[in-house]
Amino acid sequence: MSEQSNCNFEDISKWTLQNESIQQRQIPSNILQNISQLLTIPTTNPNSIEWAHIFLIVMGAIVRISLVVAAVILIIFLTRSTAATTFTVTTITTAMTTTMATSSNHTTCNLSFATAATYTTGSGPWGMSIADFNRDNRLDIVVANYIAGTLDIFLGLGNGTFMRRMTHASGSLSYATAVGDFNQDNQIDVVVANAGENNVAVFFGYGNGNFTSRALFSVGVYPVAVVVGDFNQDNRLDIASANHNDANVSVLLGFGNGSFGPQSTFAVGIGPFTIATGDFNQDGRLDLVTANYNSHTVSVILGYGNGLFASHTTIATSNNPYSVVVADFNQDNLLDLLVTIISVSSITVFLGRGNESFMLCSTFNLPSTSPYVSAVADFNRDNLWDIAIPYYTATIISVLAGFGNGTFGKLLLLSGANRPGIVAVGDFNDDNRTDFGVVNYGSSTLGIYLNTCT
Repeated sequence: MSEQSNCNFEDISKWTLQNESIQQRQIPSNILQNISQLLTIPTTNPNSIEWAHIFLIVMGAIVRISLVVAAVILIIFLTRSTAATTFTVTTITTAMTTTMATSSNHTTCNLSFATAATYTTGSGPWGMSIADFNRDNRLDIVVANYIAGTLDIFLGLGNGTFMRRMTHASGSLSYATAVGDFNQDNQIDVVVANAGENNVAVFFGYGNGNFTSRALFSVGVYPVAVVVGDFNQDNRLDIASANHNDANVSVLLGFGNGSFGPQSTFAVGIGPFTIATGDFNQDGRLDLVTANYNSHTVSVILGYGNGLFASHTTIATSNNPYSVVVADFNQDNLLDLLVTIISVSSITVFLGRGNESFMLCSTFNLPSTSPYVSAVADFNRDNLWDIAIPYYTATIISVLAGFGNGTFGKLLLLSGANRPGIVAVGDFNDDNRTDFGVVNYGSSTLGIYLNTCT
């Protein structure tokens, strides 16, 4: 079910004028007396006096009617001006991007994608992030290979194709990646969660597609997801990891020089598999959210803005939630959650209330089993969030168009995948359409899907 927006539009026939807006204007008595004198016809004839009296009455009525008409016109003008100001739709801002609610620079198009290319990766690719690693204004891709324990860098050529730059040793069971500038040199760096070593590895970029050897920082047991943000508001990027076997989150505060302080841990539900960040209670501080596979919950932990977090709030889900993504799905300027549920092959949308609480909006059954790490983007250029979902036990990816009210439709199925685990989005061929890449665990490949929406 979904909750209807509560928009109260008053009946303007019931509006009353307040003292601070328009006050009734009284004409001073001396002015009326002067008008009366000017309109008086001097005569001693009684009949003439009677006609003069009638004339004054008529003219007085005309003056009064004119004043009333002028007042009505003024009220209508002010009312229309106020209404136009009150109900103007303005820019909607989310933690991810800024969109317009009513207008677009592009025409809405029908969803369609074409498979552009497939690239060989290391064994068992699982994590993936997108950024411009060599500063050529073209998006590149980094892939973490779970079985091989390596990191692959693919540099984009700006036409939808990529060249494999190099491979780095990352660590045992490299599970997930994130990007950011950790040493404040204006180059993009990469962090990898190594589930087999209970650490995260940071690779510092040179700005040409090359990276340093890894620097290791300890976190909890079996980290499977990682996210980047400024959690203590010092303008330096920090790292948070979801530790699957510890049922907690590790937070590493960055010093801005590539090093990090010791981890602080915060409890979440059992078996977290993904982590995301956003300001859920609108206090200007980043919060965290995890999808907890084993406890069938989502945990929201509010940040204090100093690197510490409150006790987690639990949201019950269906069995085995795997992925959680954050966006404003109903255009109310509040961040919402979209959770993929593996066991029942569905997605569930929870609408944010602007605090740590969320309400169930809708649940959608999906066309295949084991939906994994999804991604949101505006694929059909209608300024509403859509979603791409990979299915680990299948060979397909689905794209669902958002309606802007927390619900989805217009399902598009794409073939060619092989046990896909994660989708990441970006414009790979500079055509102002959002494309996506997918890592195929079954074939150890990276697949590129170009948006052909027309």
